[in-house]
Amino acid sequence: MQWERWFQEAWDEGVTVSLPQIGDFIPERQPASAHPVEHVFRPPGVRIRFSPQSCASEDFATWLARREGIHVEILTQHLKQEANRLLECLDQEGSARLFHWGTLRRNVEQEVVFDSAGFFCPSPSFGLPVFFCPPLREAVSQTPALQTNKRKPRRFLWIRL
Repeated sequence: MQWERWFQEAWDEGVTVSLPQIGDFIPERQPASAHPVEHVFRPPGVRIRFSPQSCASEDFATWLARREGIHVEILTQHLKQEANRLLECLDQEGSARLFHWGTLRRNVEQEVVFDSAGFFCPSPSFGLPVFFCPPLREAVSQTPALQTNKRKPRRFLWIRL
């Protein structure tokens, strides 16, 4: 199955990915930004938030079945298999990598926790990477300096006789 591509497309469209027995992976859109101190431009993108309780308004399997033309029961079964594979990997190795988006691990209370790999740019950002730009300068005022009525102090002239 093409889980990586389907997860990416779901997050591009703002659909929450629900994995049975694991939880929801919720996309949060981030606007483009420029950091004035670090001189970094970040294009618009998505940050993935994890919730162990399933609270998705639309089931991921239903969304995917409508999109790909596959029966919901088959997709649900494959999603459960993928979730079981991740849980087995989590139990055996202590962590499970969810493609390039982050890592699943268990905390002290043995709850599943997702460590996000950070920020990624979805397709609508046209693949713009994070890049450094020159320092941002403030606009220079084009108005002449304020005129004051103060007299210019006289310089003392040394005269040699």
